[in-house]
Amino acid sequence: MIEKRLILGGEFVKTDNLVEVKYPYTQETVAKVCFATEEEALRAVEIAKEGAKEMAKLTPYERYNLLMKAAKLLEERAEEFARTLVLEVGKTIREART
Repeated sequence: MIEKRLILGGEFVKTDNLVEVKYPYTQETVAKVCFATEEEALRAVEIAKEGAKEMAKLTPYERYNLLMKAAKLLEERAEEFARTLVLEVGKTIREART
């Protein structure tokens, strides 16, 4: 069983508040994910505000490079994301890949 934590400020945070993710067709639990409390959500907003300030300091070319790196990482993990969609929402693998 997969267990996913929150990511706050680049750090993985485990909470006691877990939500089960069930495969829609069998109701089998395929993962448990940490659910953010109000405090953790507010912390995430503050971290994002700080991140936006740092991003504003970058040149357009530096931001472009960061976005291209993110796009490359997403592309490399496309199959993993597709399989996750199959389990979470019951899409066919073909639909999920699209």
